[in-house]
Amino acid sequence: MAEKEKIISERQLMEFCVQTLQKAGLPQEDAWTVADSLIAANLRGVDSHGVLRLPSYIRRLLDGGANPKPQIQVIRRGASFVRLDGDRGMGQVVGKYAMKETLELASQTGIGVATVCNSDHFGAAAYYAMMALKQDMIGLAITNAAPIMCVWGGKGRFIGNNPIAIAVPAGKEFPIVLDMAVSNVAGGKVRIAEKKGIKIPLDWIVDEEGNPTDDPNAFGGKTGGSLLPLGYKGYGLGVMGEILSGILSGGRILDEMPLWLVDTSLTVGIGHFMLAIHVDAFIPIQEFKNRADHLVQRIHSAPRAKGVERIYLPGEIEHLSELKRRAEGIPVSEAVFQDLVRIGHELNIGTEILS
Repeated sequence: MAEKEKIISERQLMEFCVQTLQKAGLPQEDAWTVADSLIAANLRGVDSHGVLRLPSYIRRLLDGGANPKPQIQVIRRGASFVRLDGDRGMGQVVGKYAMKETLELASQTGIGVATVCNSDHFGAAAYYAMMALKQDMIGLAITNAAPIMCVWGGKGRFIGNNPIAIAVPAGKEFPIVLDMAVSNVAGGKVRIAEKKGIKIPLDWIVDEEGNPTDDPNAFGGKTGGSLLPLGYKGYGLGVMGEILSGILSGGRILDEMPLWLVDTSLTVGIGHFMLAIHVDAFIPIQEFKNRADHLVQRIHSAPRAKGVERIYLPGEIEHLSELKRRAEGIPVSEAVFQDLVRIGHELNIGTEILS
């Protein structure tokens, strides 16, 4: 039997999220930024990084792990780069600030780079990479995180599932957006399965002893199971994400970061790496967009294997999901909905807005 879902409009979810985040201490503009990142993920069908995360963010704000009013500091600045200290701020607030700086640098020099230390979990990486699209730029965003994945050939939690997102503008076609975890599956998807009470594929996680398991509950807690890397290539990307986000920023790496979901009163000290490319500095933007459109069309025309109805490009499924959910509303599982109700009651916010 399919799990019950509630369909909630983008406006309703946004209003609820902003209210709860403000009650937890965020200024209105910052509350909107965090809420916008969550709703953007839900709209694109990336529910693992949507409103599922809201109760955990609220907990970090209430328990003191995240700073609701950070004073983001410039540690060092050059013609095309900036190094920032996020002052323990919400990752979305710090990440948006960093990407805006990156885009401004790119508009002046053709390339902009920002590294960030002392931040918090920033949600879906595509949210920041896609900020570049509005300025006809290519955007890239990487973050590190507390260890929840085993290394290639190892067992136990040792490295973060350090995601990477790249967003590329097009003309008449949709933007090409890669947003990938370096594990076989994002940890949020395991938590969704746990909420729904369903089993997971055996290649998603291993238990504490390194054995494959279909039980999503084996992933939770401080000493639970580990995500499996996306082969040795995913593991390699994870290491590079650790270097760019953690070492290059002067921030924390590996087990220097506590689990943000579990240790809600502790500073996690996550690092980010942002890059923007001003396309017009290299090639006229319209020529670039025309060629990007051509690329999309050529790939769509590729011969299909037996049983395949359509060839998709990176970000295309998410683009189609966004069109559908903006028009029809966002499906929220009963388990996630009840979590929202509980956090609303805790903060004395009426949940009738979600009805």
